[in-house]
Amino acid sequence: MELVSTHTQNSDSRIPDNVVVLRQPPYSLELNPVEKLWDMMRDWLCNRRWDSLEELLESATYWLKSFWDEPKNIFSLIGDGWMSQQTNG
Repeated sequence: MELVSTHTQNSDSRIPDNVVVLRQPPYSLELNPVEKLWDMMRDWLCNRRWDSLEELLESATYWLKSFWDEPKNIFSLIGDGWMSQQTNG
């Protein structure tokens, strides 16, 4: 079995006719939503003074609670990016 490189084009003869190669942008938050989660959490936690590690943990837990209480908030981490446009367009 020959391995197909990840840098192939749809016209590559090794790719079956029923497979379409979608080009992934160099930076894709959709594929790693935790990156956006950490970015949003940093915005919530940064530039504040914490008197203790416990206080920081309480604040982080409070912020994350919105995702636990409302699972639909997870969609805010993905958005309407390139993958959704490629598959539904």
